[in-house]
Amino acid sequence: MRNSLVYLLIVIAVIAVFWWFLGGTVGSTQSIPINQVVAMAAERGASNPIEIEVNGDSITVRDGSTTYKSRKESGITMSE
Repeated sequence: MRNSLVYLLIVIAVIAVFWWFLGGTVGSTQSIPINQVVAMAAERGASNPIEIEVNGDSITVRDGSTTYKSRKESGITMSE
């Protein structure tokens, strides 16, 4: 009984490590260029917006269940 609990904990730990290495989001994040981010925002408009998060030079775009990653140039603001 005690051995089976130890084996169960080991299996759970191994699964958790694999999930952590894969990032928890298998296949749902794509890298896109910054001009595609601008085009997506322009074509969607205010009626059906996308979520854009800027963290330093890293840009994360969420469109429903799909997440896109992009980067901007250093020293350039998103409004330029």
